Amino acid sequence: MIKKSLGQNQPLILLSLILLILPFLDGGISQVGQIFLFITPLSLILFILAKNKLTIKIDSLFWLSITFIVIAFISLLFTASFILSLSACLRLLALFVLFHLSRAILNTPEKLKMALWPVFFAGVSLSLLSLFFFLPFVIKPSSSMNLFYANHGHNHLAEYLPFVLLPSLSLFLTTNGKKRLILGIFTGFFFIMMLLTFSRTTFLFFPLIAFGLFKQLKLKSWKKRNLLWFLSSLPIILALALFFFSSTTLGQNLLKIDSSGFLAKKLIKPIVFEGRFNYWREAWLGFLQRPFFGWGWGTFRLVAMRFQNLPNTYSWYTHNFYLQTLMELGILGFLILGTFIFKSFSKAFSFVKKEKDPLLIGIFWALIFSACQSILDFGWQFPAVALTFLVFLGALTNERKEE
Repeated sequence: MIKKSLGQNQPLILLSLILLILPFLDGGISQVGQIFLFITPLSLILFILAKNKLTIKIDSLFWLSITFIVIAFISLLFTASFILSLSACLRLLALFVLFHLSRAILNTPEKLKMALWPVFFAGVSLSLLSLFFFLPFVIKPSSSMNLFYANHGHNHLAEYLPFVLLPSLSLFLTTNGKKRLILGIFTGFFFIMMLLTFSRTTFLFFPLIAFGLFKQLKLKSWKKRNLLWFLSSLPIILALALFFFSSTTLGQNLLKIDSSGFLAKKLIKPIVFEGRFNYWREAWLGFLQRPFFGWGWGTFRLVAMRFQNLPNTYSWYTHNFYLQTLMELGILGFLILGTFIFKSFSKAFSFVKKEKDPLLIGIFWALIFSACQSILDFGWQFPAVALTFLVFLGALTNERKEE
């Protein structure tokens, strides 16, 4: 009866569908992905109005998100580019509408699991697609704005994997029997794929996230503790090895020999060539010029050129979502965003702590992981990553769950 009722739940099916499809549309960056993102909230609202069964939760998170959206639209009055800001504001509106709809739709454990399946399928498929493009004879994608291959920098699959790696790991550590073997295989697969993204940001944050996950699961087995140390140590060792190798004479010679190949783009990244410091500087200078109203939501790519002082240090994104928000919306927008994230995680932690469900714990730490990655990267600029984050955050901040 439960599965039958889930199958007849059109809003849940539609929400699951966008979670499944959006990652393959260049992470939601493509025009088709944008249209799909804009249409889905309206379709969901129409379903809900027709059924008249779902109630939007009105609480502090609702008012904080409304305030943030209003600030973003007010920035249209001061924006450096009306077209860029309008598109970004509409995308933000669609994402937050889906956040609040997910709080209403994913109100039982069974519905949350159904929403997790398309994310899991997308994670496996994107990983296999990424492995395919590792093959030497395969023609590579021309753009890096996708979730399976990058011509420059690391593979942004790293920003999507937490949503499948952490739940799989949590269930693997708390499950017995044949399911444990299957979960172990998927956990190992996702972990290896995480390493193959060569994302230094992910390598640095993963040990902290794994420690938090293990601590909340309260694992006492010495074998599982050894697994913790192994999983935590390997990314750190790999990150340090890559940083060291990039600065050696051998690394520099290989960079000269293979300046446009795999080694130069993935492995050899001397710290002196790190562009983030310049992006942060450009964002900070932009904030200092307009500390109250900002430059308009989604305009960093223009403002960066205004303050750029070195060649080849240009990016569309600050590689720090919070700093980019500070520059684009000013101090008020930044504070509202910070308050929204803090209150959301506080609500989610209280709920997860009360339920003590390994799956919920895994999802919670995946959300923490994603928020940490956004300190040093731009994963949330992919609508598919931001949507998955907000949908699961909405599910964990809905206190009306019932069995």
